[in-house]
Amino acid sequence: MMLRNFYDEYELLEPIDGGESAEEYYTSVLWYGASKADEQEVAIKQILLRDSFDLRERREIRRLQNQFREEMRTLKLLQGTNGVVQLVDYFEIELEIIIVLEKAAGLPLNRYMRERGLFTVDKLFRIGQRLAAILQDIHHKQIIHRDLTASNIFIDEGDCVTVIDFGQAYRISGVMERGAGTRGYMPPEAYQLKHKPRAAYDVFSFGILLFIMLEGRLPYHQEQINSGTAPALQFVTSSPPAALEQLIRRCIQIDRLQRPSVTEIRYQLQRMEEHYERCR
Repeated sequence: MMLRNFYDEYELLEPIDGGESAEEYYTSVLWYGASKADEQEVAIKQILLRDSFDLRERREIRRLQNQFREEMRTLKLLQGTNGVVQLVDYFEIELEIIIVLEKAAGLPLNRYMRERGLFTVDKLFRIGQRLAAILQDIHHKQIIHRDLTASNIFIDEGDCVTVIDFGQAYRISGVMERGAGTRGYMPPEAYQLKHKPRAAYDVFSFGILLFIMLEGRLPYHQEQINSGTAPALQFVTSSPPAALEQLIRRCIQIDRLQRPSVTEIRYQLQRMEEHYERCR
């Protein structure tokens, strides 16, 4: 059987801005691309692993290969899930791994806000509920995203939301990597050596995202979160309703057992939106 060749089937068009990273044992580049068969626009994650004759380094490279394969398996489990970027194709040739994904519609939240400004309360209610619904579906499949950030949430012209980048995701029955996530969004338990991520991990990041939508900045430095003595949350630019402020505070509780579930978050945002509409 003839092996498929990525370069026979897809075309690399241009690198995605900010999508290149160089680590000790691999380089990762994100591209916009297209299928040569039907010209479907796609996003391409290209991983180039470094070769080595050192036994210890070869073990680390094999671990990384397994980690990227786990990302592909996670995406397969999420096929058909609304609001989740879809896996299109996968190639692995020696030390090169290529993950082909659908091109997410719209803009990442950070760029969206740079162009359009802070969210109004009614827009936050709408986007927040949609993101919570997506997280409900992800968690229902026993998957924790672990890297919900303003660059991994896309919003389009119709306010539809897409969650991307499952490279740090944790399957409760799968492979686990410690300390996954992005600084400023990670809950304090992320740094506990024996911690097993649960839905509360994503709830913490969700609360950070709600704060960013209102204020346009991170509320804390990661060191403040890790210390367990983060200062009181300060809303400077916005004046959110008391119920919304309280919900955000609950989401980013240091104690994960005190955080609400995603189901409760969705329900509370819906109730707030209904109350807001009645009072306008």
